[in-house]
Amino acid sequence: MILYYQLGDRIHDTIAALQNQQRAPDSIVLVDNASYDGVLDDAERRYPACRVLRMPRNSGYAAGMNAGASALAERFDYVLFLTHEVVMDSDCTARLISVLRERERVGMVGPKLRLLDTDITWSVGGWITRFGDVRHNLDESRASEVHWLDGACLLMRTSIFLDIGGFDEDYFLYWEDVDVSIDIRIRSGIACVPEAIAYQGTAKTPIYFRTRNQILCWHKHRQPWRVGYAIVHAVIKAAAVDLGGRAPAQAKARLVGVMDGLTGRLTSSPISMVREK
Repeated sequence: MILYYQLGDRIHDTIAALQNQQRAPDSIVLVDNASYDGVLDDAERRYPACRVLRMPRNSGYAAGMNAGASALAERFDYVLFLTHEVVMDSDCTARLISVLRERERVGMVGPKLRLLDTDITWSVGGWITRFGDVRHNLDESRASEVHWLDGACLLMRTSIFLDIGGFDEDYFLYWEDVDVSIDIRIRSGIACVPEAIAYQGTAKTPIYFRTRNQILCWHKHRQPWRVGYAIVHAVIKAAAVDLGGRAPAQAKARLVGVMDGLTGRLTSSPISMVREK
């Protein structure tokens, strides 16, 4: 399945790459997260084998992925989760499926991610530091040891998806992949497959969501020292870096993120999309 939101015609590259996989998908669901731009209307005409699922509102990554997977989960052993800008090499899904078939204890896999239209690798899974920060891994020799996989491209066993109850929709945007990786590692295992390659455009995570969802994640998983670290780090950075650098919008985004991470609230104001300068 592919999750779409207001990307434009570049979605056709993602769909074409998925349809042209050596291991062709049995079914494709395109989830439109209330884009209202008509792009998937055109895709529906161009790709009659694809089913378009239109969400009534943009409820975020997790809600869109859960809706798409629910339309597929009862019929297939594996579900592939793609965001709209990801373009896979033609053997990507075949390599991912091969690992799940060979390693019964692995419940979810992901490919090596490169920057779109380049050979620059930016993620081979990722690590969670002692204090709960997340970092991308670039060491392919440790791909089977990673703590989390990037949500841009994930292949999951259907049984695992149903067991964990899907993605946690409280996050809305970012950190759902870290959270689901933690849940799956408790039950089975995860692995990045560096021989499988996908390409993705990247952007800096908005300050609000990075702050809010880090606190939300560690509160959910009952790790108070990591919650405390995230709060202290955010407050210090707001005071010393943001305000010191005359970036009050960044400081506000960070502090609102702290409060909403503790309460579970989600703001819809423009402050939520402020990024680091």
